[in-house]
Amino acid sequence: LDEDWSPFDVEFEVESYLEHNARKFINVYDANSYLYLSRAMDWFDAAEHGGSVEAALSSIRAQRALVIGVKSDTLFP
Repeated sequence: LDEDWSPFDVEFEVESYLEHNARKFINVYDANSYLYLSRAMDWFDAAEHGGSVEAALSSIRAQRALVIGVKSDTLFP
């Protein structure tokens, strides 16, 4: 094994892209903001106060709306 090798070295091209953008993001965004966004998405329940999704969405007054729901984790099926 190469002594300089690390399991976290860039192996795929996309990793180089992600690493580049991650370095830009850390200078602009507080890491805690991502934790709060992630937690908010995990905890959000449109039906929590209305009893059902239909009841919660019935108060929306819009000509058109796009609502997408999933029953499973879309990142890790």
